[in-house]
Amino acid sequence: MAKNTYPTWHDTTSYSQGEVCGEVEPRTWTLTVAPDLTIKVHHYIGCGGQWFVSCHAVNISQCPLVNILIEDAKSEAVSIIFARLSVWLIAVKKLDPSKKWGGLYSG
Repeated sequence: MAKNTYPTWHDTTSYSQGEVCGEVEPRTWTLTVAPDLTIKVHHYIGCGGQWFVSCHAVNISQCPLVNILIEDAKSEAVSIIFARLSVWLIAVKKLDPSKKWGGLYSG
């Protein structure tokens, strides 16, 4: 039986010349959930220590996060993406695949 593997967060900070990975706090964390589903928690220039989440697959860009601690911000980011996907899934479940143009179920 194959071992379950779970996605992990990776430091994807674009370090400036002279900055050394491991000596400077990461500014961007990326979680690749699926080939087309990547969540990024990152700082934004001019916003200090504020964390933001971006996930192009669900049309979220630079959404401010409440949490300032990175581990809490990552969890908050996943919750936001989960909520967006859940709303979409509920909408898709209402579609009737037997209708050519995606008619809605009546019940």
